[in-house]
Amino acid sequence: MSDELIGLLGLGYVGTRITATGAGTYTATRTGWHEVRIQGPGGGSGGVKATSGTPVLRSGGGGAGEYVVARHYLTAGVGYSYTNSAGGTAGAATPGNGGAGSSSSFTGPHFTQTGLGGSGSSLINQSGALDDTGAAGGRRDGVTTSGAPCVQQGPGVWGGANGGSANALPGGYAGAFSGVTSASRAGSGACSLFASGGGGATSAGNSGTAGTIGSGGGGSWTASTTGIAGAAGGPGVIEVEFIGVA
Repeated sequence: MSDELIGLLGLGYVGTRITATGAGTYTATRTGWHEVRIQGPGGGSGGVKATSGTPVLRSGGGGAGEYVVARHYLTAGVGYSYTNSAGGTAGAATPGNGGAGSSSSFTGPHFTQTGLGGSGSSLINQSGALDDTGAAGGRRDGVTTSGAPCVQQGPGVWGGANGGSANALPGGYAGAFSGVTSASRAGSGACSLFASGGGGATSAGNSGTAGTIGSGGGGSWTASTTGIAGAAGGPGVIEVEFIGVA
């Protein structure tokens, strides 16, 4: 059966999912149009530590990565470079800010397709109580409001949801995934189109839960001068699917 007929009938599509992080090369097995889907990585949450006393300090959730879909005409046997980035790092217990997820990308024959990573939430290091805000997702509209959802920003482009604020808004939803509650706990991570965000810590002395597949890490909670690390954001993923020659 010819590739033209396979494309018309929707049969025999060939797809690859890249989950390993780092740079690599994708070698096409067929000549024709391929749909490339990039889920950028999520951001980590900040660490928390009191400078004195026993204040309640709860960090916000990390932001989710951007989701970008585009079509490339690839040639069988030719290698195309990509980078699938890891999620943002957990903020250190010293404390440190949550790391931002780096952009993931796929370079086709005519342009480079990029999915932005989510931002990391801020560290907290003070003597007064604080329930902090969530971090922005990988998005191009400049919206930084905690808990803002994933939103389509153009053909094939969905801006990443924003992390949840502690003891308030949950991490922003994305498609079928809703954020974990942030009531009476640290801020939950933002959802990606592949996964819910990490849950915020439910009691003092604990880190939040790490994000998965592009979602943000959940915030952490302390009520002492013992530092608590944040949680990492989820790694990105790249999918490449042959869709036909027509």
